[in-house]
Amino acid sequence: MAKEFDSVWSPPEDVLHHTGSPIKENVVFFAAPPPEIGKVRSADSTLTHPPKSSLGKITLLVSGIGLFTAIVMGVRLWSCWPFPIVLVITLAVLAWIASAISYRCSFVGERGLAIAAIKQLRRSAPKEDNLLFEDAIALYASQTSTYVNGRYTGTNHKYRWTRQGQPDFVIEGGHDKKGALASGHPLYAAQASESAWTQHLLPIVNEEFKTLGHVDFPMSGKIQMIRIEQDALEFSLKNGQTYTALANDIDNLSLSSGFFQLKHKDASWWSGKGQCSFGINAIPNSKLFILCLERYVGFGTNRT
Repeated sequence: MAKEFDSVWSPPEDVLHHTGSPIKENVVFFAAPPPEIGKVRSADSTLTHPPKSSLGKITLLVSGIGLFTAIVMGVRLWSCWPFPIVLVITLAVLAWIASAISYRCSFVGERGLAIAAIKQLRRSAPKEDNLLFEDAIALYASQTSTYVNGRYTGTNHKYRWTRQGQPDFVIEGGHDKKGALASGHPLYAAQASESAWTQHLLPIVNEEFKTLGHVDFPMSGKIQMIRIEQDALEFSLKNGQTYTALANDIDNLSLSSGFFQLKHKDASWWSGKGQCSFGINAIPNSKLFILCLERYVGFGTNRT
């Protein structure tokens, strides 16, 4: 029988869902946020009371029906050699499905984030995975939509924090909806974590800009680094070349389908191309990059 979980943590009134909406009363937090992540900003759990999904009960019911049928008809069917094999495989698959049902709690704090997971049919303690912002180096966030013959088929997301001397901390998954997702979808936790991470970096970046007069975003590939200065952008390329674009010389800067497109007023800029493009997925801390772009260069991005 599936284990019933009790809520071990109640969110304070000022703690909201990762989307910014109030947390519903039927949400069950089977784990508590660790104190190391600081004051909790948002939280969520895929476990509700009663549970949203009855997959576990359905699985057990089907298994029971299958077993009962096997006993009743065993005398007539057991002699048919395919039946025992099919029955065993079917029951094994159903048991695997039931054992794979899991729930997740996620907490985003001022100093880090925490995710706890537990299997429905197990009585072990939740498995916890925590990230402290002070241990992280950079966040690489990406969302990729796929299309087949012009028809939307789904979107995959991956949020990867690199850490010094530790494995990367990753939140990833996918969905096939263009509209709103289910409240417990991990994408919401990832986006809330990115916002908290950006708020953590802002004071550091402000001090760096005050001291050095610029903020650097190292990259890999043709563009090795983008430096944001006051009213200017500087691009350092792998071949040693550098290109500077003053804010007054930028004709247009847009973000479309995951790529920044910068068009210069001078058609001879960037080896006669007059423009350049670079993927947002390759920029570490891309949300911070956009904030710095707006704050120091004075450019908002036209996004499509």
